[in-house]
Amino acid sequence: MSRAIWKKPFSNLNIFKLLHSNNIEKSIFLKFKNFIIFPSFTKIIFSIYNGKKFITIQIFETMFGFNIGEFIMTCKKTQHKNMKIYDKKKKYK
Repeated sequence: MSRAIWKKPFSNLNIFKLLHSNNIEKSIFLKFKNFIIFPSFTKIIFSIYNGKKFITIQIFETMFGFNIGEFIMTCKKTQHKNMKIYDKKKKYK
């Protein structure tokens, strides 16, 4: 679901101040995932908190206009047992 047109894109002014002051260390740490990527963020490394740890992402030109949270995983993929092998073992017992 996209953001309403009449609302401005969500951004934090502190990040823009860091970019213009050139006091960027290895990466910028963010704890919110609804931050919109602007063209001035090219080739900058962000560390985004996914609920457990920080994940590093480098911004490219194809990412403009998207939220930062769209590029990180917040939950693990489930792995189910192979039921065919399990059923064969059960039949022989």
